[in-house]
Amino acid sequence: MISKLIVHAPTRLQAIETLQKSLNSYHLAGIPNNISFLQDCLNHETFRTAGGVDTGFLEREEAYFLRKDCGEGGGMEDEW
Repeated sequence: MISKLIVHAPTRLQAIETLQKSLNSYHLAGIPNNISFLQDCLNHETFRTAGGVDTGFLEREEAYFLRKDCGEGGGMEDEW
C-alpha cells in the first residue's frame, strides 16, 4: 500500500462526493494504481445507494467495470 485516503461526512452521498474530489486531485506518478477504478466505483449508481453493495458487487457488475470507456485507464483490464 502506497497511501490511504479516508474521508468523513454527515451522509454517505456527501462522503462519496468528498472522496471523488479528493481522488480527482490525487497524483501518483510512475507506479500502477487503482484511482480510476475507485472513481468508477464511486460513480456507479448501486455503490452510491446505501446498502446497495455487498461482497458480490464486483462480480455482478463486472461488465460495467470491464467496458472500454470506463475511466481513464479503460476499466479494470489492467487490474484483473
